[in-house]
Amino acid sequence: MNENNLSMFRLTDGGGFHMTFANGFTASVQFGPYCYCDEHTAEVACISNKRDHLIDLSDFKKDEKDTVIGYLTTNEVLDFMNWVASLPPDYVDKRMQ
Repeated sequence: MNENNLSMFRLTDGGGFHMTFANGFTASVQFGPYCYCDEHTAEVACISNKRDHLIDLSDFKKDEKDTVIGYLTTNEVLDFMNWVASLPPDYVDKRMQ
């Protein structure tokens, strides 16, 4: 990964992809037999930019109290990816305070 452009695409083994944005956060979009989805939806998660773990998604979707959200439509996945891309780099630090 080059320092001037931290963005990156990666296919995952289970049927999906990861996109790492310039802020260092990674959006995980998964679809397949072991995911919370069907043929018209996908499952999403956000991987922290500083600690290699999933972050709580309640700031993205207020009713969610989990690190994974399933059964999102294509428009909802796009909204999620835009949310991940717009997170400030110190988001995790502020949440841990």
